[in-house]
Amino acid sequence: MADKKISALTTATTPLDGTEVLPLVQSGATVKVANNDLRPKQIQSNATSGVLQVAGPSASTTRIATVPDANFTVARTDAAQTFTGDQSITGVLRVASSVHAWAINSVIDLGSGTALWNPSSQDQSWIYNNAYYNGGALYKNNAGASWYQMISGAHNWYGAAVGSANAPITWVQTGGLDNSGNMAVTGNFVVSTSGKGIDFSATAGTGTSELLDDYEEGTWTVAAAPETSGSITLYSSYNTGSYTKVGRMVTVSGFIYVQSVSSPVGNLTVTGLPYAIIGGDPVGRGAGSVSGTSLAAGATTSLALRYFSADNKLYIDKFAAGSLSALAGNIQANTEIWFTATYPAA
Repeated sequence: MADKKISALTTATTPLDGTEVLPLVQSGATVKVANNDLRPKQIQSNATSGVLQVAGPSASTTRIATVPDANFTVARTDAAQTFTGDQSITGVLRVASSVHAWAINSVIDLGSGTALWNPSSQDQSWIYNNAYYNGGALYKNNAGASWYQMISGAHNWYGAAVGSANAPITWVQTGGLDNSGNMAVTGNFVVSTSGKGIDFSATAGTGTSELLDDYEEGTWTVAAAPETSGSITLYSSYNTGSYTKVGRMVTVSGFIYVQSVSSPVGNLTVTGLPYAIIGGDPVGRGAGSVSGTSLAAGATTSLALRYFSADNKLYIDKFAAGSLSALAGNIQANTEIWFTATYPAA
Protein backbone atom coordinates (compact mmCIF):
# COMPACT_ATOMS: atom_id res chain seq x y z
CA MET A 1 0.00 0.00 0.00
CA ALA A 2 2.95 2.29 0.65
CA ASP A 3 3.75 2.43 -3.07
CA LYS A 4 0.18 3.20 -4.23
CA LYS A 5 -1.97 6.26 -4.28
CA ILE A 6 -5.43 5.98 -2.73
CA SER A 7 -6.96 6.60 -6.17
CA ALA A 8 -5.22 3.49 -7.43
CA LEU A 9 -6.70 1.17 -4.81
CA THR A 10 -9.45 -1.33 -5.64
CA THR A 11 -12.97 -0.11 -4.75
CA ALA A 12 -14.63 -1.95 -1.82
CA THR A 13 -17.47 -4.21 -3.00
CA THR A 14 -19.23 -4.69 0.37
CA PRO A 15 -20.36 -2.21 3.03
CA LEU A 16 -17.97 -1.54 5.87
CA ASP A 17 -18.64 -3.71 8.91
CA GLY A 18 -16.42 -1.81 11.32
CA THR A 19 -13.61 -4.34 11.52
CA GLU A 20 -11.46 -2.79 8.76
CA VAL A 21 -8.08 -1.40 9.86
CA LEU A 22 -6.81 2.04 8.85
CA PRO A 23 -3.40 3.70 9.48
CA LEU A 24 -3.40 6.90 11.56
CA VAL A 25 -0.74 9.15 13.01
CA GLN A 26 -1.13 9.48 16.76
CA SER A 27 1.36 11.44 18.86
CA GLY A 28 3.90 11.36 15.99
CA ALA A 29 3.68 7.62 15.48
CA THR A 30 1.80 5.66 12.79
CA VAL A 31 -0.75 3.30 14.40
CA LYS A 32 -3.64 1.17 13.18
CA VAL A 33 -7.26 1.65 14.23
CA ALA A 34 -10.44 -0.30 13.42
CA ASN A 35 -13.06 1.53 11.40
CA ASN A 36 -15.65 0.92 14.11
CA ASP A 37 -13.52 2.89 16.59
CA LEU A 38 -13.41 6.03 14.46
CA ARG A 39 -15.44 8.74 16.20
CA PRO A 40 -15.12 12.10 14.49
CA LYS A 41 -16.43 14.66 17.01
CA GLN A 42 -17.93 11.82 19.08
CA ILE A 43 -20.31 10.61 16.32
CA GLN A 44 -20.33 7.05 15.03
CA SER A 45 -22.62 4.73 13.08
CA ASN A 46 -23.26 1.37 14.70
CA ALA A 47 -22.74 -1.27 12.02
CA THR A 48 -25.03 -3.77 13.76
CA SER A 49 -28.09 -1.65 14.51
CA GLY A 50 -27.73 1.08 11.90
CA VAL A 51 -28.47 3.66 14.59
CA LEU A 52 -26.66 7.01 14.53
CA GLN A 53 -25.03 7.33 17.96
CA VAL A 54 -23.94 10.63 19.49
CA ALA A 55 -21.60 10.47 22.47
CA GLY A 56 -20.78 13.41 24.71
CA PRO A 57 -18.24 14.07 27.44
CA SER A 58 -20.92 14.18 30.17
CA ALA A 59 -24.60 13.45 30.71
CA SER A 60 -25.41 17.18 30.88
CA THR A 61 -23.89 17.98 27.48
CA THR A 62 -26.36 18.99 24.77
CA ARG A 63 -26.26 16.87 21.62
CA ILE A 64 -27.58 18.20 18.35
CA ALA A 65 -28.39 15.91 15.42
CA THR A 66 -29.54 17.28 12.09
CA VAL A 67 -30.52 14.76 9.40
CA PRO A 68 -31.89 16.29 6.19
CA ASP A 69 -34.19 14.37 3.85
CA ALA A 70 -34.23 11.16 5.86
CA ASN A 71 -36.28 9.19 8.35
CA PHE A 72 -34.44 8.78 11.62
CA THR A 73 -34.88 7.86 15.28
CA VAL A 74 -33.15 9.71 18.11
CA ALA A 75 -32.89 7.89 21.42
CA ARG A 76 -30.91 8.35 24.60
CA THR A 77 -29.79 5.12 26.20
CA ASP A 78 -29.04 6.57 29.63
CA ALA A 79 -32.12 8.67 30.45
CA ALA A 80 -35.49 10.00 29.31
CA GLN A 81 -35.83 12.27 26.28
CA THR A 82 -35.98 16.06 26.60
CA PHE A 83 -37.10 18.38 23.80
CA THR A 84 -36.32 22.09 23.94
CA GLY A 85 -38.01 24.61 21.68
CA ASP A 86 -41.00 24.27 19.36
CA GLN A 87 -41.36 20.82 17.81
CA SER A 88 -43.25 20.35 14.55
CA ILE A 89 -44.56 16.91 13.66
CA THR A 90 -46.52 16.02 10.55
CA GLY A 91 -48.30 12.72 10.92
CA VAL A 92 -49.00 10.59 14.00
CA LEU A 93 -46.96 10.96 17.17
CA ARG A 94 -46.90 7.49 18.68
CA VAL A 95 -46.13 7.28 22.38
CA ALA A 96 -45.36 3.64 23.32
CA SER A 97 -46.14 0.82 20.95
CA SER A 98 -48.92 1.36 18.40
CA VAL A 99 -49.61 -0.41 15.14
CA HIS A 100 -52.92 1.24 14.25
CA ALA A 101 -53.16 2.92 10.88
CA TRP A 102 -54.60 6.40 11.30
CA ALA A 103 -55.92 7.95 8.10
CA ILE A 104 -55.37 11.51 9.35
CA ASN A 105 -52.59 13.63 10.83
CA SER A 106 -52.52 15.67 14.07
CA VAL A 107 -52.75 12.63 16.35
CA ILE A 108 -51.06 11.70 19.61
CA ASP A 109 -51.51 7.93 19.89
CA LEU A 110 -50.77 6.48 23.33
CA GLY A 111 -50.61 2.88 22.17
CA SER A 112 -53.35 0.37 22.88
CA GLY A 113 -55.47 2.78 24.95
CA THR A 114 -55.98 6.52 24.49
CA ALA A 115 -55.47 8.87 21.54
CA LEU A 116 -55.82 12.66 21.31
CA TRP A 117 -56.54 14.07 17.88
CA ASN A 118 -57.98 16.96 15.92
CA PRO A 119 -60.42 16.25 13.07
CA SER A 120 -59.13 19.05 10.81
CA SER A 121 -61.31 21.62 12.56
CA GLN A 122 -60.06 24.54 14.64
CA ASP A 123 -62.91 24.34 17.16
CA GLN A 124 -62.68 20.61 17.91
CA SER A 125 -60.48 18.26 19.93
CA TRP A 126 -61.30 14.60 20.43
CA ILE A 127 -60.08 11.95 22.85
CA TYR A 128 -60.53 8.31 21.92
CA ASN A 129 -60.17 5.33 24.23
CA ASN A 130 -59.70 1.94 22.55
CA ALA A 131 -60.40 3.53 19.17
CA TYR A 132 -58.63 4.95 16.13
CA TYR A 133 -59.79 6.58 12.91
CA ASN A 134 -59.37 5.20 9.41
CA GLY A 135 -62.34 6.11 7.25
CA GLY A 136 -64.42 5.83 10.43
CA ALA A 137 -63.95 4.92 14.07
CA LEU A 138 -62.48 1.43 14.59
CA TYR A 139 -61.76 -0.61 17.71
CA LYS A 140 -58.12 -0.97 18.76
CA ASN A 141 -58.75 -4.04 20.93
CA ASN A 142 -61.51 -6.49 21.81
CA ALA A 143 -63.20 -4.25 24.37
CA GLY A 144 -65.63 -1.36 24.75
CA ALA A 145 -64.73 2.12 23.51
CA SER A 146 -65.22 5.73 24.63
CA TRP A 147 -65.10 9.10 22.89
CA TYR A 148 -64.88 12.54 24.50
CA GLN A 149 -65.53 15.44 22.15
CA MET A 150 -64.80 19.12 22.75
CA ILE A 151 -66.50 21.26 20.10
CA SER A 152 -67.21 25.00 20.02
CA GLY A 153 -67.11 25.25 23.81
CA ALA A 154 -69.39 22.26 24.31
CA HIS A 155 -68.54 18.79 25.64
CA ASN A 156 -70.02 15.50 24.46
CA TRP A 157 -69.52 11.95 25.69
CA TYR A 158 -70.05 8.79 23.63
CA GLY A 159 -69.71 5.10 24.36
CA ALA A 160 -69.73 1.83 22.46
CA ALA A 161 -70.31 -1.75 23.53
CA VAL A 162 -67.58 -4.39 23.39
CA GLY A 163 -66.40 -4.98 19.82
CA SER A 164 -63.67 -6.76 17.88
CA ALA A 165 -60.28 -5.23 17.09
CA ASN A 166 -60.33 -3.18 13.83
CA ALA A 167 -64.13 -3.53 13.51
CA PRO A 168 -66.28 -0.40 12.91
CA ILE A 169 -67.63 1.35 16.01
CA THR A 170 -71.24 2.49 16.43
CA TRP A 171 -71.18 5.37 18.90
CA VAL A 172 -74.06 6.11 21.29
CA GLN A 173 -74.11 9.51 22.97
CA THR A 174 -74.24 9.16 26.75
CA GLY A 175 -74.23 12.82 27.76
CA GLY A 176 -73.43 16.38 26.86
CA LEU A 177 -72.66 19.80 28.32
CA ASP A 178 -73.34 22.82 26.13
CA ASN A 179 -71.38 26.08 26.27
CA SER A 180 -74.11 27.64 28.44
CA GLY A 181 -73.63 25.04 31.17
CA ASN A 182 -76.73 22.96 30.39
CA MET A 183 -76.20 19.23 30.86
CA ALA A 184 -78.08 16.37 29.24
CA VAL A 185 -77.74 12.64 29.88
CA THR A 186 -79.28 9.79 27.92
CA GLY A 187 -79.29 7.39 30.87
CA ASN A 188 -80.11 7.76 34.55
CA PHE A 189 -78.41 10.27 36.82
CA VAL A 190 -77.20 8.02 39.64
CA VAL A 191 -76.37 9.49 43.07
CA SER A 192 -73.78 7.11 44.48
CA THR A 193 -73.47 8.59 48.00
CA SER A 194 -76.31 8.58 50.49
CA GLY A 195 -77.41 12.06 51.54
CA LYS A 196 -76.25 13.65 48.28
CA GLY A 197 -78.50 14.86 45.48
CA ILE A 198 -79.45 18.05 43.66
CA ASP A 199 -78.62 21.23 45.55
CA PHE A 200 -80.87 24.24 44.90
CA SER A 201 -79.06 26.58 47.32
CA ALA A 202 -78.21 28.95 44.45
CA THR A 203 -81.89 29.91 44.25
CA ALA A 204 -83.43 32.38 46.68
CA GLY A 205 -85.25 30.85 49.65
CA THR A 206 -85.59 30.84 53.43
CA GLY A 207 -85.83 27.07 54.01
CA THR A 208 -83.54 25.03 56.22
CA SER A 209 -82.49 22.78 53.35
CA GLU A 210 -82.47 23.09 49.57
CA LEU A 211 -81.04 19.65 48.85
CA LEU A 212 -83.23 17.16 46.97
CA ASP A 213 -81.60 13.94 48.13
CA ASP A 214 -84.17 11.18 47.56
CA TYR A 215 -86.78 9.82 45.19
CA GLU A 216 -88.42 6.44 45.60
CA GLU A 217 -91.46 4.51 44.40
CA GLY A 218 -92.77 1.30 45.91
CA THR A 219 -95.55 -0.63 47.59
CA TRP A 220 -96.57 -1.24 51.19
CA THR A 221 -98.95 -3.59 53.00
CA VAL A 222 -102.12 -1.90 54.23
CA ALA A 223 -103.37 -3.00 57.65
CA ALA A 224 -106.42 -1.70 59.57
CA ALA A 225 -107.22 -2.05 63.27
CA PRO A 226 -109.54 -0.59 65.91
CA GLU A 227 -107.49 1.44 68.38
CA THR A 228 -109.32 0.34 71.55
CA SER A 229 -110.34 -3.32 71.14
CA GLY A 230 -111.56 -5.95 68.69
CA SER A 231 -110.10 -6.76 65.26
CA ILE A 232 -110.59 -6.06 61.57
CA THR A 233 -109.46 -8.55 58.87
CA LEU A 234 -108.86 -7.37 55.30
CA TYR A 235 -108.94 -9.32 52.05
CA SER A 236 -105.26 -10.07 51.42
CA SER A 237 -105.59 -9.71 47.66
CA TYR A 238 -106.56 -6.03 48.07
CA ASN A 239 -104.23 -4.83 50.83
CA THR A 240 -101.26 -3.64 48.74
CA GLY A 241 -100.85 0.12 48.69
CA SER A 242 -98.45 2.32 46.71
CA TYR A 243 -96.16 5.17 47.74
CA THR A 244 -93.89 7.83 46.24
CA LYS A 245 -91.19 9.60 48.24
CA VAL A 246 -89.78 12.90 46.93
CA GLY A 247 -87.16 14.31 49.26
CA ARG A 248 -88.71 14.08 52.73
CA MET A 249 -92.35 14.03 51.58
CA VAL A 250 -94.12 10.66 51.29
CA THR A 251 -97.43 10.19 49.44
CA VAL A 252 -99.28 6.97 50.19
CA SER A 253 -102.49 5.54 48.78
CA GLY A 254 -104.38 2.39 49.56
CA PHE A 255 -107.66 0.45 49.65
CA ILE A 256 -109.32 -1.11 52.68
CA TYR A 257 -111.63 -4.01 51.79
CA VAL A 258 -112.94 -5.68 54.93
CA GLN A 259 -113.33 -9.46 55.01
CA SER A 260 -114.56 -9.75 58.60
CA VAL A 261 -114.67 -7.93 61.95
CA SER A 262 -114.71 -8.91 65.62
CA SER A 263 -116.35 -6.29 67.85
CA PRO A 264 -114.18 -3.33 66.76
CA VAL A 265 -114.15 -0.37 69.20
CA GLY A 266 -112.39 3.00 69.03
CA ASN A 267 -110.66 4.94 66.28
CA LEU A 268 -110.04 3.20 62.94
CA THR A 269 -106.27 3.20 62.32
CA VAL A 270 -104.25 2.35 59.20
CA THR A 271 -100.78 0.93 59.86
CA GLY A 272 -97.85 -0.40 57.83
CA LEU A 273 -96.77 2.98 56.42
CA PRO A 274 -93.50 2.72 54.44
CA TYR A 275 -91.85 5.58 56.40
CA ALA A 276 -92.43 6.86 59.93
CA ILE A 277 -94.06 10.26 60.28
CA ILE A 278 -91.78 13.08 61.46
CA GLY A 279 -91.99 14.07 65.11
CA GLY A 280 -92.76 17.51 66.45
CA ASP A 281 -95.73 19.86 66.31
CA PRO A 282 -97.09 21.26 64.13
CA VAL A 283 -94.91 19.91 61.28
CA GLY A 284 -95.91 16.32 62.09
CA ARG A 285 -99.65 16.88 61.87
CA GLY A 286 -101.73 16.77 58.69
CA ALA A 287 -104.71 15.38 56.82
CA GLY A 288 -105.52 13.40 53.70
CA SER A 289 -108.39 12.36 51.46
CA VAL A 290 -110.72 9.45 52.15
CA SER A 291 -113.94 7.96 50.80
CA GLY A 292 -115.92 4.88 51.80
CA THR A 293 -119.01 2.76 51.29
CA SER A 294 -120.90 -0.18 52.86
CA LEU A 295 -120.48 1.12 56.42
CA ALA A 296 -122.85 -0.05 59.18
CA ALA A 297 -126.05 1.85 59.91
CA GLY A 298 -125.42 4.90 62.01
CA ALA A 299 -122.28 6.00 60.21
CA THR A 300 -122.39 9.51 58.88
CA THR A 301 -121.94 10.33 55.20
CA SER A 302 -118.69 12.20 55.76
CA LEU A 303 -115.27 10.68 56.52
CA ALA A 304 -111.98 12.39 57.47
CA LEU A 305 -108.32 11.27 57.52
CA ARG A 306 -105.62 12.69 59.78
CA TYR A 307 -102.17 11.82 61.14
CA PHE A 308 -100.05 12.81 64.15
CA SER A 309 -96.36 13.49 64.65
CA ALA A 310 -94.12 10.49 65.40
CA ASP A 311 -97.15 8.17 65.22
CA ASN A 312 -96.68 5.75 62.33
CA LYS A 313 -100.37 5.38 61.50
CA LEU A 314 -103.28 7.16 59.83
CA TYR A 315 -106.62 7.80 61.54
CA ILE A 316 -109.94 7.57 59.64
CA ASP A 317 -112.87 9.18 61.49
CA LYS A 318 -116.51 9.98 60.86
CA PHE A 319 -117.55 13.61 60.90
CA ALA A 320 -120.87 14.93 62.14
CA ALA A 321 -122.19 18.09 63.80
CA GLY A 322 -118.83 19.80 63.49
CA SER A 323 -116.86 17.07 65.30
CA LEU A 324 -114.85 13.92 64.60
CA SER A 325 -115.71 10.68 66.31
CA ALA A 326 -114.51 7.06 66.29
CA LEU A 327 -115.33 5.01 63.19
CA ALA A 328 -114.23 1.47 64.07
CA GLY A 329 -117.65 0.49 65.43
CA ASN A 330 -119.22 1.22 62.04
CA ILE A 331 -116.88 -1.07 60.09
CA GLN A 332 -118.38 -4.38 58.96
CA ALA A 333 -117.78 -7.12 56.44
CA ASN A 334 -117.45 -5.79 52.86
CA THR A 335 -116.84 -2.19 53.95
CA GLU A 336 -114.67 -0.43 51.35
CA ILE A 337 -112.52 2.62 52.02
CA TRP A 338 -110.13 4.45 49.62
CA PHE A 339 -107.56 6.90 50.94
CA THR A 340 -104.45 8.96 50.09
CA ALA A 341 -102.20 11.10 52.28
CA THR A 342 -98.96 13.04 52.03
CA TYR A 343 -96.78 13.39 55.13
CA PRO A 344 -93.21 14.39 56.05
CA ALA A 345 -90.99 11.43 56.88
CA ALA A 346 -88.87 11.30 60.00
